[in-house]
Amino acid sequence: MNFCKKCHKPAANEGLCNDCQKKEAQLQSAKIQAKKVLTTLEHGEYHNYLVYQGKTFFTEIYHGIIWAPIQNSKGQTFHHWSRLKDLKIGDRIFHCVNGKIEAISTVEKETIIQQFPDKVLDDEKYEGKGYCVECNYVRYHKPLELYYYRDKTKNLGQYKYSPFNKNGEGCEGYLFPLCDELADLFDKEIHRFNY
Repeated sequence: MNFCKKCHKPAANEGLCNDCQKKEAQLQSAKIQAKKVLTTLEHGEYHNYLVYQGKTFFTEIYHGIIWAPIQNSKGQTFHHWSRLKDLKIGDRIFHCVNGKIEAISTVEKETIIQQFPDKVLDDEKYEGKGYCVECNYVRYHKPLELYYYRDKTKNLGQYKYSPFNKNGEGCEGYLFPLCDELADLFDKEIHRFNY
């Protein structure tokens, strides 16, 4: 009788059992996908963004999207809303809720115009059509509290349309470009606490 080299369960032939073969195939697939992502990162073919989500976070993560109005009831538009038009497939988005990065997503599809998928009580800006981007969210068990990185956001986060003000605190708005230095720091830190 043959046994699996990894789990020592009975195997049909020398090598791996069926379960371990499936796991090995999944691992190889994940390695190939990770290599593609790293190649994209190394060649700068993506951009990083930070989105401030409050009451819409759970609806947006449920639907796998981010969404912003085209304009408000007065006909005004804002850069932090219209920036959704600039998102490209492969861009990374850091999702901030109540001062914590709760998730990181990757843009899956180009921006479309559509209604917000659910009714948001007492807020007319969610009643019309808006920019909608489909994202693949990864939510973290231990969110990253930005308060503890205020010295970094204060020093590195001072550029046009930054998500942080001169004190390193979050700006009012929705979607902002995030510089590579802060994106790399947040990515490393959130992975350090969660893996």
